[in-house]
Amino acid sequence: MIGRRLVFLAAMLLAASVPLATALSGGVAREQPGGTRPPFEAAIAKADQDIAKLRDAGGLPALQVAVLVEGEIVFSKAYGFSDLASRKAATTETRFRIASISKAITGTALARLAARGEIELDQPLVAYVPELPEHWNGITARHLASHTSGIRHYRGLEIYSTRHFESLRDALAIFEDDKLRFEPGERREYSTYGFTLLGVAMEFMTDRSFMELIRREVLGPLEMTSTAADDGSVNNVATPYLLDNEQTAHVAPATDTSYKIPGGGMVSTAEDLVRLAWGMIEAGPIEAEALALLREKTTTADGKTHGYSLGWNVGGEEGAPVLSHGGSQPGSRCFLWADVDAKIGVAILCNARGASFGFADVERVAAYFNDAD
Repeated sequence: MIGRRLVFLAAMLLAASVPLATALSGGVAREQPGGTRPPFEAAIAKADQDIAKLRDAGGLPALQVAVLVEGEIVFSKAYGFSDLASRKAATTETRFRIASISKAITGTALARLAARGEIELDQPLVAYVPELPEHWNGITARHLASHTSGIRHYRGLEIYSTRHFESLRDALAIFEDDKLRFEPGERREYSTYGFTLLGVAMEFMTDRSFMELIRREVLGPLEMTSTAADDGSVNNVATPYLLDNEQTAHVAPATDTSYKIPGGGMVSTAEDLVRLAWGMIEAGPIEAEALALLREKTTTADGKTHGYSLGWNVGGEEGAPVLSHGGSQPGSRCFLWADVDAKIGVAILCNARGASFGFADVERVAAYFNDAD
Protein backbone atom coordinates (compact mmCIF):
# COMPACT_ATOMS: atom_id res chain seq x y z
CA MET A 1 0.00 0.00 0.00
CA ILE A 2 1.16 3.49 -0.71
CA GLY A 3 2.83 5.36 2.15
CA ARG A 4 1.36 8.08 4.30
CA ARG A 5 0.72 11.67 3.25
CA LEU A 6 3.61 13.99 2.48
CA VAL A 7 4.85 17.27 3.91
CA PHE A 8 7.27 17.96 1.11
CA LEU A 9 9.16 16.67 -1.88
CA ALA A 10 12.71 18.00 -1.74
CA ALA A 11 14.34 19.70 -4.69
CA MET A 12 16.57 16.68 -5.19
CA LEU A 13 13.77 14.94 -7.15
CA LEU A 14 15.56 13.68 -10.24
CA ALA A 15 16.46 17.09 -11.66
CA ALA A 16 15.27 20.65 -11.68
CA SER A 17 12.76 19.75 -14.40
CA VAL A 18 10.80 17.48 -12.05
CA PRO A 19 8.36 19.55 -10.00
CA LEU A 20 7.87 19.52 -6.27
CA ALA A 21 4.74 18.02 -4.70
CA THR A 22 1.86 20.27 -3.82
CA ALA A 23 0.29 19.46 -0.44
CA LEU A 24 -3.47 19.28 -0.04
CA SER A 25 -3.21 18.14 3.57
CA GLY A 26 -0.53 17.55 6.19
CA GLY A 27 1.60 14.46 6.62
CA VAL A 28 5.13 13.17 7.01
CA ALA A 29 7.70 11.81 4.60
CA ARG A 30 7.89 8.03 4.74
CA GLU A 31 10.93 5.94 5.62
CA GLN A 32 12.70 4.27 2.73
CA PRO A 33 15.92 2.24 2.60
CA GLY A 34 18.79 4.63 3.21
CA GLY A 35 16.79 6.99 5.39
CA THR A 36 13.95 9.50 4.95
CA ARG A 37 13.80 10.50 1.29
CA PRO A 38 11.24 12.05 -1.02
CA PRO A 39 8.87 9.23 -2.00
CA PHE A 40 7.76 8.29 -5.50
CA GLU A 41 11.08 9.13 -7.17
CA ALA A 42 10.91 6.15 -9.50
CA ALA A 43 7.22 6.62 -10.25
CA ILE A 44 7.74 10.29 -11.05
CA ALA A 45 10.69 9.48 -13.32
CA LYS A 46 8.64 6.92 -15.27
CA ALA A 47 5.60 9.18 -15.55
CA ASP A 48 7.74 12.13 -16.61
CA GLN A 49 9.41 10.04 -19.30
CA ASP A 50 6.08 8.68 -20.54
CA ILE A 51 4.39 12.06 -20.85
CA ALA A 52 7.41 13.61 -22.58
CA LYS A 53 7.39 10.74 -25.09
CA LEU A 54 3.66 11.17 -25.68
CA ARG A 55 4.18 14.80 -26.56
CA ASP A 56 7.21 14.26 -28.77
CA ALA A 57 5.82 11.22 -30.59
CA GLY A 58 2.43 12.81 -31.19
CA GLY A 59 3.62 16.26 -32.20
CA LEU A 60 1.46 17.75 -29.45
CA PRO A 61 1.58 21.48 -28.69
CA ALA A 62 1.26 21.05 -24.91
CA LEU A 63 0.53 18.45 -22.28
CA GLN A 64 -0.22 18.95 -18.62
CA VAL A 65 -0.29 16.17 -16.02
CA ALA A 66 -1.06 15.88 -12.33
CA VAL A 67 -1.04 12.84 -10.04
CA LEU A 68 -2.66 12.76 -6.61
CA VAL A 69 -2.04 10.04 -4.02
CA GLU A 70 -3.99 9.82 -0.76
CA GLY A 71 -5.01 13.46 -0.95
CA GLU A 72 -1.62 14.86 -2.02
CA ILE A 73 -0.60 16.14 -5.43
CA VAL A 74 2.73 14.35 -5.74
CA PHE A 75 3.50 15.11 -9.38
CA SER A 76 2.48 18.09 -11.50
CA LYS A 77 4.16 19.25 -14.68
CA ALA A 78 3.48 20.92 -18.03
CA TYR A 79 5.23 20.15 -21.33
CA GLY A 80 5.52 22.11 -24.55
CA PHE A 81 3.79 25.30 -25.57
CA SER A 82 0.40 26.75 -24.73
CA ASP A 83 0.82 28.87 -27.88
CA LEU A 84 3.07 27.72 -30.70
CA ALA A 85 3.31 31.01 -32.59
CA SER A 86 4.69 32.93 -29.61
CA ARG A 87 6.49 29.88 -28.14
CA LYS A 88 4.76 30.54 -24.84
CA ALA A 89 5.60 27.68 -22.52
CA ALA A 90 2.75 25.79 -20.90
CA THR A 91 2.84 25.77 -17.10
CA THR A 92 0.95 23.93 -14.39
CA GLU A 93 -1.28 27.01 -14.15
CA THR A 94 -2.24 27.05 -17.84
CA ARG A 95 -5.94 26.37 -18.31
CA PHE A 96 -7.09 23.85 -20.91
CA ARG A 97 -10.47 23.17 -22.41
CA ILE A 98 -11.70 20.04 -20.62
CA ALA A 99 -14.49 19.14 -23.07
CA SER A 100 -16.71 16.36 -21.72
CA ILE A 101 -14.97 16.17 -18.35
CA SER A 102 -17.36 19.08 -17.73
CA LYS A 103 -20.05 16.39 -17.46
CA ALA A 104 -18.33 14.90 -14.41
CA ILE A 105 -18.36 18.29 -12.69
CA THR A 106 -22.05 18.76 -13.52
CA GLY A 107 -22.89 15.24 -12.37
CA THR A 108 -21.08 15.79 -9.08
CA ALA A 109 -23.09 18.94 -8.39
CA LEU A 110 -26.30 17.12 -9.31
CA ALA A 111 -25.50 14.24 -6.95
CA ARG A 112 -24.92 16.61 -4.03
CA LEU A 113 -28.19 18.42 -4.70
CA ALA A 114 -30.06 15.11 -4.99
CA ALA A 115 -28.48 13.72 -1.81
CA ARG A 116 -29.79 16.76 0.10
CA GLY A 117 -33.23 16.50 -1.46
CA GLU A 118 -32.95 19.77 -3.41
CA ILE A 119 -33.42 17.91 -6.69
CA GLU A 120 -35.54 14.83 -7.37
CA LEU A 121 -33.64 12.67 -9.83
CA ASP A 122 -36.61 10.64 -11.02
CA GLN A 123 -39.38 13.22 -11.29
CA PRO A 124 -40.16 14.36 -14.85
CA LEU A 125 -38.68 17.76 -15.61
CA VAL A 126 -42.08 19.06 -16.68
CA ALA A 127 -42.86 19.40 -12.96
CA TYR A 128 -40.08 21.97 -12.60
CA VAL A 129 -39.27 23.53 -15.94
CA PRO A 130 -41.94 25.54 -17.77
CA GLU A 131 -42.62 25.46 -21.50
CA LEU A 132 -40.79 22.27 -22.39
CA PRO A 133 -41.70 20.49 -25.63
CA GLU A 134 -44.39 17.87 -25.07
CA HIS A 135 -42.17 15.06 -26.34
CA TRP A 136 -39.79 15.73 -23.40
CA ASN A 137 -42.47 15.15 -20.76
CA GLY A 138 -41.08 11.80 -19.63
CA ILE A 139 -37.47 12.94 -19.22
CA THR A 140 -35.93 13.11 -15.72
CA ALA A 141 -32.68 14.54 -14.41
CA ARG A 142 -31.33 11.00 -14.01
CA HIS A 143 -32.07 10.27 -17.68
CA LEU A 144 -30.11 13.34 -18.74
CA ALA A 145 -27.12 12.72 -16.47
CA SER A 146 -26.85 9.06 -17.51
CA HIS A 147 -27.33 9.57 -21.28
CA THR A 148 -30.64 7.69 -21.30
CA SER A 149 -32.99 10.56 -22.21
CA GLY A 150 -33.25 9.96 -25.96
CA ILE A 151 -32.06 13.50 -26.75
CA ARG A 152 -29.69 13.50 -29.71
CA HIS A 153 -25.97 14.31 -29.77
CA TYR A 154 -24.21 16.60 -32.28
CA ARG A 155 -25.03 16.57 -35.97
CA GLY A 156 -22.60 17.51 -38.70
CA LEU A 157 -20.37 20.42 -37.74
CA GLU A 158 -22.41 21.59 -34.74
CA ILE A 159 -19.38 21.12 -32.50
CA TYR A 160 -17.81 24.07 -34.36
CA SER A 161 -20.70 26.40 -33.52
CA THR A 162 -19.87 30.10 -33.26
CA ARG A 163 -23.36 31.17 -32.21
CA HIS A 164 -23.51 32.79 -28.78
CA PHE A 165 -26.38 32.08 -26.41
CA GLU A 166 -27.13 34.40 -23.52
CA SER A 167 -28.55 31.53 -21.48
CA LEU A 168 -28.67 27.75 -21.44
CA ARG A 169 -32.43 27.99 -21.92
CA ASP A 170 -31.88 29.82 -25.20
CA ALA A 171 -29.50 27.07 -26.35
CA LEU A 172 -32.29 24.48 -26.21
CA ALA A 173 -33.43 25.95 -29.53
CA ILE A 174 -30.72 23.86 -31.25
CA PHE A 175 -32.47 20.55 -30.58
CA GLU A 176 -35.83 21.05 -28.86
CA ASP A 177 -37.83 20.48 -32.07
CA ASP A 178 -36.07 17.20 -32.86
CA LYS A 179 -37.73 13.89 -32.08
CA LEU A 180 -36.28 11.75 -29.33
CA ARG A 181 -34.14 8.90 -30.57
CA PHE A 182 -35.88 6.52 -28.13
CA GLU A 183 -38.20 6.63 -25.15
CA PRO A 184 -36.52 7.97 -21.98
CA GLY A 185 -34.86 5.19 -20.01
CA GLU A 186 -35.13 2.67 -22.84
CA ARG A 187 -31.42 2.53 -23.63
CA ARG A 188 -28.23 4.58 -23.39
CA GLU A 189 -26.87 6.87 -26.10
CA TYR A 190 -24.33 9.62 -25.46
CA SER A 191 -25.68 13.17 -25.63
CA THR A 192 -23.95 16.42 -24.76
CA TYR A 193 -27.19 18.27 -25.51
CA GLY A 194 -28.83 16.25 -22.73
CA PHE A 195 -26.48 17.97 -20.32
CA THR A 196 -27.51 21.37 -21.68
CA LEU A 197 -31.09 20.56 -20.72
CA LEU A 198 -29.85 19.20 -17.39
CA GLY A 199 -28.19 22.55 -16.68
CA VAL A 200 -31.49 24.31 -17.43
CA ALA A 201 -33.35 21.93 -15.13
CA MET A 202 -30.84 22.48 -12.31
CA GLU A 203 -31.33 26.22 -12.62
CA PHE A 204 -35.11 25.98 -12.41
CA MET A 205 -35.06 23.43 -9.58
CA THR A 206 -32.77 25.53 -7.38
CA ASP A 207 -33.46 29.09 -8.57
CA ARG A 208 -29.73 29.63 -9.07
CA SER A 209 -27.61 30.08 -12.18
CA PHE A 210 -25.80 26.98 -13.41
CA MET A 211 -22.27 28.26 -12.75
CA GLU A 212 -23.31 29.57 -9.34
CA LEU A 213 -24.37 26.00 -8.51
CA ILE A 214 -21.12 24.59 -9.84
CA ARG A 215 -19.06 26.99 -7.74
CA ARG A 216 -21.13 26.31 -4.62
CA GLU A 217 -21.35 22.53 -4.92
CA VAL A 218 -18.02 21.54 -6.50
CA LEU A 219 -15.41 24.20 -7.22
CA GLY A 220 -15.54 25.91 -3.82
CA PRO A 221 -15.65 22.80 -1.62
CA LEU A 222 -12.85 21.08 -3.55
CA GLU A 223 -10.72 24.25 -3.90
CA MET A 224 -10.75 24.07 -7.68
CA THR A 225 -9.69 27.68 -8.18
CA SER A 226 -8.72 27.43 -11.86
CA THR A 227 -11.94 25.92 -13.22
CA ALA A 228 -14.46 28.15 -14.98
CA ALA A 229 -16.85 28.41 -17.89
CA ASP A 230 -15.10 28.79 -21.23
CA ASP A 231 -16.85 32.08 -21.94
CA GLY A 232 -13.94 34.09 -23.32
CA SER A 233 -13.41 36.04 -20.11
CA VAL A 234 -10.92 33.62 -18.54
CA ASN A 235 -7.20 34.30 -18.94
CA ASN A 236 -4.26 31.94 -19.36
CA VAL A 237 -6.13 29.45 -21.57
CA ALA A 238 -4.03 27.35 -23.95
CA THR A 239 -4.50 28.12 -27.63
CA PRO A 240 -6.70 25.40 -29.17
CA TYR A 241 -5.29 23.33 -32.02
CA LEU A 242 -6.33 20.56 -34.41
CA LEU A 243 -3.85 17.89 -35.50
CA ASP A 244 -3.94 16.74 -39.11
CA ASN A 245 -2.98 13.28 -40.39
CA GLU A 246 0.66 14.33 -40.48
CA GLN A 247 0.51 15.34 -36.79
CA THR A 248 0.88 18.99 -37.69
CA ALA A 249 -0.92 21.36 -35.38
CA HIS A 250 -3.23 24.01 -36.83
CA VAL A 251 -5.04 26.66 -34.82
CA ALA A 252 -8.59 25.42 -34.33
CA PRO A 253 -11.47 27.49 -35.71
CA ALA A 254 -13.01 29.82 -33.16
CA THR A 255 -15.94 28.21 -31.39
CA ASP A 256 -18.48 29.38 -28.81
CA THR A 257 -19.34 26.81 -26.16
CA SER A 258 -22.17 28.79 -24.55
CA TYR A 259 -24.61 26.13 -25.81
CA LYS A 260 -22.98 23.32 -23.83
CA ILE A 261 -21.31 24.61 -20.67
CA PRO A 262 -22.66 21.74 -18.49
CA GLY A 263 -21.55 19.05 -20.92
CA GLY A 264 -18.46 20.44 -22.63
CA GLY A 265 -17.88 24.11 -21.98
CA MET A 266 -15.44 24.48 -19.09
CA VAL A 267 -11.71 25.10 -18.71
CA SER A 268 -9.50 23.79 -15.93
CA THR A 269 -6.05 22.53 -14.98
CA ALA A 270 -4.76 19.04 -14.25
CA GLU A 271 -4.22 20.00 -10.61
CA ASP A 272 -7.83 21.14 -10.25
CA LEU A 273 -9.09 17.95 -11.85
CA VAL A 274 -7.18 15.63 -9.53
CA ARG A 275 -8.76 17.56 -6.66
CA LEU A 276 -12.08 16.56 -8.22
CA ALA A 277 -10.78 12.99 -8.40
CA TRP A 278 -9.98 13.06 -4.68
CA GLY A 279 -13.55 14.18 -4.02
CA MET A 280 -14.69 10.95 -5.71
CA ILE A 281 -12.26 8.79 -3.73
CA GLU A 282 -12.90 9.73 -0.12
CA ALA A 283 -16.01 11.23 1.44
CA GLY A 284 -15.45 14.77 2.63
CA PRO A 285 -16.78 17.83 0.83
CA ILE A 286 -18.59 15.36 -1.44
CA GLU A 287 -20.78 13.49 1.02
CA ALA A 288 -21.02 9.70 1.20
CA GLU A 289 -24.66 9.88 0.04
CA ALA A 290 -23.62 11.77 -3.09
CA LEU A 291 -20.69 9.42 -3.72
CA ALA A 292 -23.06 6.45 -3.61
CA LEU A 293 -25.10 8.03 -6.41
CA LEU A 294 -21.97 8.78 -8.45
CA ARG A 295 -20.69 5.21 -8.14
CA GLU A 296 -23.99 3.56 -9.10
CA LYS A 297 -24.15 2.12 -12.61
CA THR A 298 -27.19 2.72 -14.81
CA THR A 299 -29.67 0.01 -15.79
CA THR A 300 -31.93 0.70 -18.77
CA ALA A 301 -35.33 -0.68 -19.69
CA ASP A 302 -33.73 -3.07 -22.18
CA GLY A 303 -32.19 -4.87 -19.20
CA LYS A 304 -28.62 -3.73 -19.78
CA THR A 305 -26.37 -2.30 -17.08
CA HIS A 306 -24.05 0.45 -18.26
CA GLY A 307 -20.79 1.61 -16.72
CA TYR A 308 -22.00 5.19 -16.38
CA SER A 309 -23.62 6.97 -13.46
CA LEU A 310 -24.36 10.68 -13.12
CA GLY A 311 -21.76 12.22 -15.40
CA TRP A 312 -19.03 9.66 -14.66
CA ASN A 313 -17.83 6.41 -16.22
CA VAL A 314 -17.87 3.73 -13.52
CA GLY A 315 -15.46 0.82 -13.87
CA GLY A 316 -13.27 -1.31 -11.66
CA GLU A 317 -14.22 -4.22 -9.46
CA GLU A 318 -17.18 -4.48 -7.12
CA GLY A 319 -16.45 -2.38 -4.03
CA ALA A 320 -13.38 -0.79 -5.61
CA PRO A 321 -14.71 1.46 -8.37
CA VAL A 322 -12.71 3.57 -10.77
CA LEU A 323 -14.47 6.76 -11.84
CA SER A 324 -13.28 8.43 -15.00
CA HIS A 325 -14.14 10.65 -17.92
CA GLY A 326 -12.48 11.75 -21.11
CA GLY A 327 -13.12 14.58 -23.50
CA SER A 328 -12.38 15.80 -27.00
CA GLN A 329 -13.35 19.03 -28.76
CA PRO A 330 -11.64 21.59 -30.99
CA GLY A 331 -8.46 22.37 -29.06
CA SER A 332 -8.69 19.59 -26.51
CA ARG A 333 -8.10 15.95 -25.65
CA CYS A 334 -8.17 15.15 -21.95
CA PHE A 335 -8.62 12.37 -19.42
CA LEU A 336 -9.40 12.12 -15.71
CA TRP A 337 -9.02 8.99 -13.56
CA ALA A 338 -10.01 8.35 -9.92
CA ASP A 339 -9.11 4.94 -8.45
CA VAL A 340 -11.04 4.62 -5.19
CA ASP A 341 -9.19 1.58 -3.81
CA ALA A 342 -5.68 2.79 -4.64
CA LYS A 343 -6.59 6.39 -3.67
CA ILE A 344 -4.94 7.71 -6.83
CA GLY A 345 -6.14 10.44 -9.18
CA VAL A 346 -4.55 11.23 -12.56
CA ALA A 347 -5.36 13.96 -15.07
CA ILE A 348 -3.70 14.48 -18.45
CA LEU A 349 -4.72 17.46 -20.60
CA CYS A 350 -3.73 18.45 -24.14
CA ASN A 351 -4.63 21.50 -26.22
CA ALA A 352 -5.08 19.63 -29.50
CA ARG A 353 -7.93 17.58 -30.85
CA GLY A 354 -6.62 14.49 -32.62
CA ALA A 355 -3.93 13.74 -30.04
CA SER A 356 -3.28 9.99 -30.00
CA PHE A 357 -3.25 9.08 -26.32
CA GLY A 358 -5.96 7.66 -24.14
CA PHE A 359 -7.03 5.96 -20.96
CA ALA A 360 -4.37 3.25 -21.34
CA ASP A 361 -1.71 5.94 -20.89
CA VAL A 362 -3.52 7.39 -17.88
CA GLU A 363 -3.90 3.97 -16.28
CA ARG A 364 -0.20 3.21 -16.83
CA VAL A 365 0.80 6.42 -15.07
CA ALA A 366 -1.53 5.56 -12.19
CA ALA A 367 0.06 2.10 -11.95
CA TYR A 368 3.52 3.58 -11.48
CA PHE A 369 2.34 5.27 -8.29
CA ASN A 370 0.23 2.34 -7.12
CA ASP A 371 3.30 0.09 -7.41
CA ALA A 372 5.61 2.58 -5.68
CA ASP A 373 6.10 0.33 -2.66
